[in-house]
Amino acid sequence: MGGGVFGDDFGAVADLWPVGLFRTDLTTGRTETNRSARILLGGQAVDAGGAHWVERVHADERTMVEGALARAMTTGTTFARTLRLVEPDGAETWVDVRIDHTLGEHGLPGHAFGTIVDVSAAKRRELETAALRRIATRVASERSGPRSIFGLVAEEVALLLNADAAAVARVDGDSARLIGHYTRSDAFLAPADETISLSAGGATEQAVRSGEPARSQTDGRVSVAAPIRVQGEIWGAVGAVSLSDAALPDDAHFRLGSFTEIVETAIAAADARRELTERAERDQLTRLANHRSFHQRLHAELERCRTERVPLALVLLDLDHFKRVNDQHGHQVGDEVLREAAARLQSAARAEDTVARVGGEEMAWLMPDTDTSGALAAAERLRGLLHATPFPTVGELTASFGVADTDEARDADALYERADTALYYAKQSGRDRCVVYSFEVAEDLI
Repeated sequence: MGGGVFGDDFGAVADLWPVGLFRTDLTTGRTETNRSARILLGGQAVDAGGAHWVERVHADERTMVEGALARAMTTGTTFARTLRLVEPDGAETWVDVRIDHTLGEHGLPGHAFGTIVDVSAAKRRELETAALRRIATRVASERSGPRSIFGLVAEEVALLLNADAAAVARVDGDSARLIGHYTRSDAFLAPADETISLSAGGATEQAVRSGEPARSQTDGRVSVAAPIRVQGEIWGAVGAVSLSDAALPDDAHFRLGSFTEIVETAIAAADARRELTERAERDQLTRLANHRSFHQRLHAELERCRTERVPLALVLLDLDHFKRVNDQHGHQVGDEVLREAAARLQSAARAEDTVARVGGEEMAWLMPDTDTSGALAAAERLRGLLHATPFPTVGELTASFGVADTDEARDADALYERADTALYYAKQSGRDRCVVYSFEVAEDLI
């Protein structure tokens, strides 16, 4: 830069410095810069008074910077800020700017000496760490399911990469379902849960196919994506899209790696919680609800049905002569019989019903919005289903059923007791039959 701010003897050396240096004579407005400052600002003149470079400060911060800079010039104090400068093509550069002012005659500002340093890499690492920390905190919360995590990941990715939109997608063949997204423009993403086709050559398609981060430019849009793996298989992808190539950092697709890892962690955590819940609520042999979870459901359904003034029916069933199966064929065959019986019960039940294993060979079938006549008809269908098709190894089996509803049953225990009484009567009176509870049935057992 020759003579100028650092003098004729020092100017050539200053041009070799990696730090941007500049000086402005606040009386004449003359500004001198070194080579690093000119490169950083794309050849744009640097005015320590802010007439030029402040115009490039991000719009969200510009008013604050203008005010702080004006106060510093007036008082002759130091201005020091970390700022985002926005390139004409939309790319962002983080810089540390420091300006020291000197006062001239009459206490008026005389000169301003400044440095400007590109700190984009460090700032991006800082922002990325903060974003990952926020997501990790959400993942660690048992109250947050994967849905909550996916939306947060998309938002953090879009903001971090200065993208117009970002998404987490669950991939199935040539299509993807958007299960979490964040957008600044309606032109980019379909609503969550909508299935879209993967464009050939697009970043998501490339990432899923290759298993590596990808970057693509198609139809005037630039997209980046990184694959998500679950148990070693490609599960989906995290991606971002922008209308400007420069707006997405060159390493954007590689930086997505940290976010795919945390999505994988969130999925694994959700699977683990789901497995723990299953173990706590399901019978491990039959996969039906277990005794504890059934009674919780019974109390909840009874409360709802009373509030809504609708009936609730309960069917208890017991496989006839099941002890013979274990004695003649062994417990392993007995377990297979229980699994098959449970599967047939599950197939006969409605989606809103609850089916459970509540004892060794005893099962329960809870039917909301159903009275004894409806429950009896359903029980008869299942009774036929059980002995219509022989069970593997042991052949034909039958079952006995006890049916009751909430008519005159004061609470959940009373309802269960009545169904159990009816079941006992069915066993005592010959088995392979359905019995509806009544006072006469109860009296006959006394």
